[in-house]
Amino acid sequence: MCYIGNDVLSIKDRSNQKSFSNQKFLRKILTDKELYCLQDSDFCFQSYLFWTCKESAYKIAVKKGYNLAFVPQYFEVVSHKVQTEDNISIITGSISFEETLFYFRSKITTDFVSTIASEHENELSYVCESAGIYIEGDYSLLMKTSLKKEVSEHFSADPEHFRICKNQNGVPYLCSTINKIMPDISFSHDGPYYAYALLYSRP
Repeated sequence: MCYIGNDVLSIKDRSNQKSFSNQKFLRKILTDKELYCLQDSDFCFQSYLFWTCKESAYKIAVKKGYNLAFVPQYFEVVSHKVQTEDNISIITGSISFEETLFYFRSKITTDFVSTIASEHENELSYVCESAGIYIEGDYSLLMKTSLKKEVSEHFSADPEHFRICKNQNGVPYLCSTINKIMPDISFSHDGPYYAYALLYSRP
């Protein structure tokens, strides 16, 4: 089974703006190579990007058995390229962790950065992702309801046949009463934004 991870970060959140413009904070979360990359770029947006990549890769590592706390500097964005589509920056590249490479695709809008990562580069094209904003209520319930609707439409089944479970490490996964093979899933939220991703098996 191929695993995925995702992360979303609010650009307009004042706390994020303060943290990601603080050089002391950046030196704690970025590697020397990443800090060097910030010299010739919009360092605030770039640092947001690097953070979401690291978080996404960490979620995959945990699914594969890594059981230590998240240390951002253990993960390094080793390559990335940028293209623009309809005023949205699309960034693709890779992240190294120990002797493993993960691959990512990110979107930078005027409001948030959203990233998905996978063990295999070609699997990214099979990832279904969604990001939104919640004004009030339970963001977790909103994400789960939206994801269950997406899955039920994919399998042409009632949403009640699907539920979100968690393993002993607190990692969410999808359960079903009618299908044995479920897509891998990942959730994230920050400020008023939420995002989820799921990876269906190849057709």
